[in-house]
This record gives sequence, C-alpha cells and structure tokens, in this order.
Amino acid sequence: MATFFFAGIILFLSGAFFALVFSGTARVSRLLGYGFALAGSVSGLVFALNVLLTDARTEVSFLTLFSYPLFSFSIDALAAFFMLLVCGIGIAVSLFSFSYAEHYEKRYSTGLLGALYNLFLCSMLLVVAASNVIAFLVFWELMSLLSYFLVTYEHRKESARKAGLLYVVMTHLGTVFLTVAFFLLFRETGSFVFADFHGAGGNISALMRDIIFMLAFIGFGSKAGIVPFHIWLPEAHPAAPSHVSALMSGAMIKIAIYGIIRVVFYLLGGPMEWWWGVLVLVLGTVSALVGVLYALMQHDLKRLLAYSSVENIGIILIGVGSAMLFVASGHNEYAGIALFAGLFHTLNHALFKSLLFLGAGAVHNATGILNIEKLGGLAARMPLVAVSFLIGSMAISALPPLNGFASEWLVFQGLLGNLITLDSVATQVIVGLSVAFLALTGALALACFAKAFSITFLALPRSDQAANAKEPHWSMLAGMLLLAAPCIVLGVVPSLAAALAEPVTAELAVPFAVASDAMSLSLQNPGGFTHASIAPAWITLLFAGTVLMGMVFAAVAWGRHKKRKVPTWACGRHVEPSMEYTGSGLAMPFKLLFSGLYRPTQNIEQETLRGSTYLITSVKYREEITPLFEKYLYDPFVAAVVWVGDKMRKIQTGNLNMYLLYIFGTLIALLYLFV
Repeated sequence: MATFFFAGIILFLSGAFFALVFSGTARVSRLLGYGFALAGSVSGLVFALNVLLTDARTEVSFLTLFSYPLFSFSIDALAAFFMLLVCGIGIAVSLFSFSYAEHYEKRYSTGLLGALYNLFLCSMLLVVAASNVIAFLVFWELMSLLSYFLVTYEHRKESARKAGLLYVVMTHLGTVFLTVAFFLLFRETGSFVFADFHGAGGNISALMRDIIFMLAFIGFGSKAGIVPFHIWLPEAHPAAPSHVSALMSGAMIKIAIYGIIRVVFYLLGGPMEWWWGVLVLVLGTVSALVGVLYALMQHDLKRLLAYSSVENIGIILIGVGSAMLFVASGHNEYAGIALFAGLFHTLNHALFKSLLFLGAGAVHNATGILNIEKLGGLAARMPLVAVSFLIGSMAISALPPLNGFASEWLVFQGLLGNLITLDSVATQVIVGLSVAFLALTGALALACFAKAFSITFLALPRSDQAANAKEPHWSMLAGMLLLAAPCIVLGVVPSLAAALAEPVTAELAVPFAVASDAMSLSLQNPGGFTHASIAPAWITLLFAGTVLMGMVFAAVAWGRHKKRKVPTWACGRHVEPSMEYTGSGLAMPFKLLFSGLYRPTQNIEQETLRGSTYLITSVKYREEITPLFEKYLYDPFVAAVVWVGDKMRKIQTGNLNMYLLYIFGTLIALLYLFV
C-alpha cells in the first residue's frame, strides 16, 4: 500500500507543475491543478485508512549521505491519523476550489494559486510522515513558507501583506524553538532519528526533559495558535483565499497538535512530569475561553471563524492535557480515553471548521462581502449554503446529535476522571476550574454561532449585494456537503471515530477501553465497569420521532384551517432591514459582562449645520475593543527588540578584522556547546 503514499506525492507535484504550465489558460489550469490535488488527496486517504485499519506501518528513506538517510519517513498510526485528516479535508476543499478559484481570474495568477495549493498539501503530508529531524524541519519550513505565500496571494492588498509579515515572523520564531529542542535531543542521544529519541528518552535528565518540552510546546504552540501566540491567526486566515483558510484552520494548525503529541507521548519517552499536563490544560482552557470571547465581538465572518479556531485548539489541548495528567499519575488506561477525546475533537474541528470557512467563501463569492452586518436574507437565496453552514454552526456549538457534541462530551469525561483519580488538591482545583470554564466556553460558542448564522442568513438582506446573491456552482456545494455529512455521521455513530483513534492510543501505550456499537459509545474502567456512556443514535431517533409526532398533531389539529399570507406587522410601517437586530446588538450584553477583558473604547463624531452648535446633521459612533495581548505583551516586546537593535548597531564598525573576530568567537562557542 506504500504505492498510494508515493502516488499521492507524485499527484500533488504533478498538479503544481501542470497548474503553472497551463497558467495562461485559466480554466485548464484550474481543472488540472485542483483535479490532481483531488486525486492526490484520495490516494493519501486510502493509504492512511489502510495503515489505521490493518496496522500496515510503512518506512521509506532516500537521499543518503555518508550512510545517513537525510530524508526518512515512517508512517505509523499517529502519522496516518493526521494524514487521514489532511487528505480528507483536501478532497472536499479541492472539489470546492474547481469553481471558487475562478473568483481570482483576471486579477491574480490562478496557476500560481493552484501550484502553491498542491505543494502546501504535499508539504503537510511529508511533515507528519518524517521520521528524522532533518526531514521534519525541512518540510515544516516548506509548509510555513508555502502557507505564507498563500496568505499573501492577494499581495496588492495592504492587509494581506501585513498579515503575511506577522505570520512569517511568528512561525519562524516557533521554528527557532523547535530547532533548539531537536538539537538538544540530538546532543543527549547522538542521533537525529525519532525512533532513537524514543528509545533513549528515559535516560535524559529531568531538567533537560523539562527544557526540551517547554521549547517544543512553545514552538508547536505558536503554529497551533494557542494563547498568547495566537495573534497571527485572526490576521492570516481572513487575508488568505477562503479555500486556503479552510486548509490552514482545518489541517495546518492540526499539524502542530500532531507535533505536541509526537514529542510528549513518543519522542521524550520515559516518565511524564505532572506539571506538563497542568501547563497544557491551563493554556488550553485559557485559549478556549479567550478565543470564543473575542470571536463573539467580530463582524468579519472569517475573522470570527479564526478566533473560533483558537477556542477549539484550546479544547483539543484540554483533552491532551488531561491525558498527560493521567499518564503522570500512573493511570494510562484512563489517559487513552482523554487522548481519544483530543484526537476526536481534532478530527471534528477539521471537518466543521473547514465547512464553515468554505461557507464563508461561498458567501463572499456571491456577495463580495464578509461583514455580517451588511448581509442577511441569504437563506432564501442560497438555501444549500445556509443548510451546510447551519450544520457546521450546530456542530461547532456542540449541539447533539452532531460530532462536536460527542467529542466535547468525551473531553468532559476526561476532566471528570481526573477529578476522581488525582490526589493533589491544587491540581483538582485547576481541573475543576477547567471543567467550569469549558462549560462556559460551550455556552458562549452557541451564542457566537447563533449570531453568525442568524445575522448572515436570516431576515431581510441589508445590502444590494446580499439581495442579489445566488446559489454557487455545484462543485462548491458538493465540497461543503461532503464535509457536512461526516459532521452528522460521526455525531450519530461516534464509534467510527473510536475505530480510527484506537490504533493511535494503543501505539502510544495509552490504550482505551470502549464498548461501542452502531447506537452507543460506552467508556469502561480496567475492570470492565461502564462509568459513562452516550447514545447519540437513540437521541437522534427520539428527536426525529418527537418532531414527526408534532407535525402529525399539527396537521390533524389545524390542517383544516385556511392559511393566509399577510405582511409582517410593523406598527403601520413597511418592514425595513434597519429594523432588524444587528450583530452588535446581539453581542452587546457579552461586551458589558466581560468589559474587563474587552476594555472597549468609544469615539463619537458629530457634524452640525454650518454656523450652528446645536443643529446636528449626522452622528458617527465607533467602538473598538482593546487588543490586550498586542498592547501589553507584543508591543513592548517589539519596542525592546528595536531598542536592542539600535544598540547592536554600534558593533557594525565596518572593520573586516572585527567581523572575522566575531565569526571566530561564535565558532568557538558552538564547538564548546555541541562537541
């Protein structure tokens, strides 16, 4: 089955090649570029499923230097799970892109866009497949650069250039931390191979393990967008084309989750420190709460979705942090359930967030608008887009019986299990607070997406562009429906996700005990006692039966009454869009409640009749929330860097002898540290 892996890589590279070669003919370039991407994603998906379901681990190496393979790949269950995620999202997004990329014709090179898209997908596959440091860092950097080029694709826009600059700085800072972490592992083990790290991890001193963990967590955390490293995410996602945003949020930031799990549960080996789990749990909780609170205040649809990604990365890390706490306390059998929760939500978020970004792209393609305050009424004009977006909104709000509910229920079970098994009162308090804040996050997410869907799709259109919107091309609809379907299926039958995640947790020595069938999912302790269960299929049947009974009752009771259609009563006036509730109005109670975080600032401008102080002709009101992390963390940091840079200019003497002395001193320091 390794043939499918190589076939996928070749298809992606071919797609990039042909997209560029035929860039002069936009339609042909689009069909070839995204056609090869679709085929490559299908090939990769088949390969990943084979590894997960048959335990057919694959190892490949090439480009050997002095008997050392510079590029070696090993696709185990963990790598296959994330390969499945990337390729699954790639299939739907590629299908969507056939028509969507036409949006950029005659303005930018669609051939270049198709080439970058294919290479981006290919780089993500190679990152998760890499089995040594050199291959991992090379393809990690390639993935970062390709995503930067995609973020700045609309380079004539200043906002895209600024977002790209912020993103490339943050991602390279993360790469620096990762590089140092891997070289410390090399220094301790004498090897660049991941398997050697795993075998020797238990022999590394506790202090060095702590340092390596912190460096790796910061490096991967900056790519994942956890607080406080999240500032690039709400800038880069709105700047990128929507199908690229779907890939970045649905797949790329999950590669960072893969990195965290790979380092913590595999590369470091040996015992796990309890405070590692506490740190991951706390930052996950903070990210979830801060992400959804900032998402609530957004009016740009893609910016709202970007902040929501910060929230969901936090939820994933809560699951991973719970698993780490279980391992540290010696309860590996429970750790498997918590890690399954994190993996399940990783998969679910990839599905519904990609769906929502594609929905935002369809709306933007039809209207040219992303400001939800200028939309409205789209459900009547784009019904299939509205239904797909509604499914994604319900799933991300963790409403049963969709997939988001199933995975968040599992995350709660992991936290509650920690409350029972942990001995430390302080840690129990932290876990208890995490439970409370996760519940609050769920409620806020529901409010956020009730706002996003209702203001965008319901009521009357608030602009001519929204009034003239039409359903998009069938390929765009097919891509969205292809993501909406598993949001329902995995919610109703979560045992399918358990079958995919079980090989991963078993491989990482944290197997979980789940009794599952088509109708229910039960979590069991080592003795076989069921301590929690969920039956979403029965919930679905009960809900459907209740609705059907209500419809039958209504038909019997009022079926004979005549129906009449009349205009909406508006106190004698015509109904106008200005009468509708706005996104700002829906968010105002939360802005007042959490004003300590938002710290809103108001600016009021009044224009008066010439020569008069009291006859006001117009009033402009503008309110903004204060970006706390930028203002109090990053702005002082940038100022400090600039100050240091000014001081460092003094060593630029222009004297060649001094520069040679600097080089010689640096060389001696490196030899002392690493030889």
